[in-house]
Amino acid sequence: MRFVIAALYACGCVDLSEPPGWVAADDYINTAVECRQTADPGACERIRTAWDRNYTDALSGSYDAQRTISFCLSTGCEQAIREDRTLGCAWRLVISGSGHPEAGETDTADRAHFCGPDMLDQQARTEAQAQSETLLKMLRKTS
Repeated sequence: MRFVIAALYACGCVDLSEPPGWVAADDYINTAVECRQTADPGACERIRTAWDRNYTDALSGSYDAQRTISFCLSTGCEQAIREDRTLGCAWRLVISGSGHPEAGETDTADRAHFCGPDMLDQQARTEAQAQSETLLKMLRKTS
């Protein structure tokens, strides 16, 4: 049995970096754009290189990583990450709903901006709220 599990992991057939139910970190990479095509190729590469670690840390409850994930989903971070403003807002709601002791006025302002009407319509804000509730439940299961 150990051999089968080791073989599945070695071939890449099984990804153990994200807990079950989570989307793989690589699924958020913006494959439509090569970093060399962006305004700042170095920044794009650094963001992509750090993405897997930030995503894994965010799933583990890291405040800083959750802020990074939220920002990149909301903005695309130098086109390195596939922009998903609704999910970016959902992570902002997770940050405010997690009770992080580090959370403060900047997070409140970011939530107002990235979840506000300049970024999302009412339907997207409703979807973000529902997504944040799901994310919070999933985070509690992995903690």
